[in-house]
Amino acid sequence: MPAKAILYGVAAVGCGVAALVLYSMEGSRMAIREKGASVQGSVTKSWMTKGGRRNRTEKHWVDYTYTVNGASLKGEERRVTGPLGQGGPLQVWYDPQSPDRCVSDAELRYGRDLQLTFILGFVGFVALIAAARAFFKRKPPAPAAA
Repeated sequence: MPAKAILYGVAAVGCGVAALVLYSMEGSRMAIREKGASVQGSVTKSWMTKGGRRNRTEKHWVDYTYTVNGASLKGEERRVTGPLGQGGPLQVWYDPQSPDRCVSDAELRYGRDLQLTFILGFVGFVALIAAARAFFKRKPPAPAAA
């Protein structure tokens, strides 16, 4: 079996598995939003990091607290769509069966995992095509011996 076919095949499988995991994570957050309960939370910490090429990409993060049945719970290091003021209100959705599983509306609007899922799916598909082409590539016939 050609080495290129193996390499592309491994890349395709890796991208496919990563895409499925990310899609599952996004689905889990959406399920909490659709089937969970909602409370008003409060932003306890808000910060921004820069990265990417030339340090231009801004990423906004928050920590927040919310209360369920008298217990104070936390959401920590959550990436959100934009800057949120410290001490400000935040709508938090949680799983009634496991109140520490939560997601805020600011997180849901970001959808980064879904975007990355589609990118990984596309890259995996391209790698699968490359693997198939490398595997089924026909070798030219050997010259006849004289």
